[in-house]
Amino acid sequence: IKRGVAHITGIDISANMLEIAKEKCPSAVLICGDAEIFSFTEKYDCIMIYNAFPHFADPDLLFKNLSAALAENGRLTVAHGMSEKALQQCHSGKAQRISQPLPSKERLKEMMSDYLDVDIMISDEEKYIVSGTKK
Repeated sequence: IKRGVAHITGIDISANMLEIAKEKCPSAVLICGDAEIFSFTEKYDCIMIYNAFPHFADPDLLFKNLSAALAENGRLTVAHGMSEKALQQCHSGKAQRISQPLPSKERLKEMMSDYLDVDIMISDEEKYIVSGTKK
């Protein structure tokens, strides 16, 4: 496991996506479930929502649930490996049925602020990252 990470847990509502994850990281614990409502029994130092945020129907429920699963001083990050504009274009076709528009980094900070102290906001031509630590 890269970067000294001792343990990786992944959750996805799609069994197909979990199969892909298992190929990429065979040692990860993978859960087929809905991150908005899944009852996590562990506390995590870091939670990453990567290339997935627009697919969650209830962001407030998601942040409430995931922040509860964070350890003290844990960090939650929403990240996309492309610009906000590129992601909107990508989701303007068939994906529009299963995704919501990505909010601006300022709006996402507001959405996260009940649960996290947001200290990182980046939105440029290559990436989109909003991250904070548990309150």
